[in-house]
This record gives sequence, structure tokens and C-alpha cells, in this order.
Amino acid sequence: MKKLALPFILMSVFLVACSQTESEENLVEYNTEEVSRFLKHLSFNPQIPTLLPFKPEKITVSGSDRVMNNNEADYQTNDFYFHKDTKNLTTPDLSFRTSISKDLIDNTDETVELEDGTKAQFGVNNSGIKTLKWKDHKDDNIYYQLFAYKKSSISKEQLIDIANHFSHPE
Repeated sequence: MKKLALPFILMSVFLVACSQTESEENLVEYNTEEVSRFLKHLSFNPQIPTLLPFKPEKITVSGSDRVMNNNEADYQTNDFYFHKDTKNLTTPDLSFRTSISKDLIDNTDETVELEDGTKAQFGVNNSGIKTLKWKDHKDDNIYYQLFAYKKSSISKEQLIDIANHFSHPE
């Protein structure tokens, strides 16, 4: 009986270890304080990524506001740039954009599904930038985009895993 127990235990441990995707295993927590601090100034309440494929050395933020005159909602876009190292701050490794406008860059041609059932769009533009975009499943006015820049080795699967780990900051 003991001879059967050990292989069973080893097989169980192996199956649990294999249940995570390789890219999900490579995601790490980062200090979300800088991103959360900026969110307090927004007119809407977006979620943020809680896991990334690296701990960023530098996070930069940019935003823009534009009030439409034709009775449409305010246009507000905010970009968060994650730099793996500070040697090249011109191009980030990863960025995410949150917006209350449908006016998003569209170079996507493939539909993928996030863990919560949300449909997202994936594509790669002529410059090699991978994009994943989706609409918030709880708030129809909030849109998200993740960009993995050519210099990074972030895969489509990692972008999807990052999107699966978005939440409201505490």
C-alpha cells in the first residue's frame, strides 16, 4: 500500500504545479502605490494590473482630458509606463492605458477571452507592438489597453495573464 501512496502523492504535486501556465508563473507583484496615487485624481475608477512580468524600476504616468461639446461624455485617457530598467526611459517595456472613451488605437484582429468571460482583442502593429484591449465588464464606460513594446519579450499569453490580474487598488 505504501508503494502506491508515494507515486500518487508525487503525481498530485506534479498536476498542481502544472495547473498554472508558464507565463502566469513568471508574473510578479510590484509596488502599485505610484499608480494608485495617480488614480485619485481621475474622474472615474479604473482597475490596475496587480501582477507584471517584471518588477519595474521606473513607472511614469501621462494623462489627457478633453471635454466634448456635443453632449458626449468627457474624454479622459491615462497611460502608465512600466520600465524594466532605467537605461532606456524613451520606450517602456510595458504600458497600460485606461480611458473613458471608445477612441482607442485599433490594430487588433484576434478575439481572446479573459478568465471572467470578458472578450478582449489582441493584435500586433507594424512596429511590433503587441496590444490587448477590452472593455470593463462591470463599467461599460471604462476601456483598457495593454501594450508590450518590441524591445520586451512579453508574449501574448503574458498580456492575457496580466489582464486577468486587474483589480481596484485598496
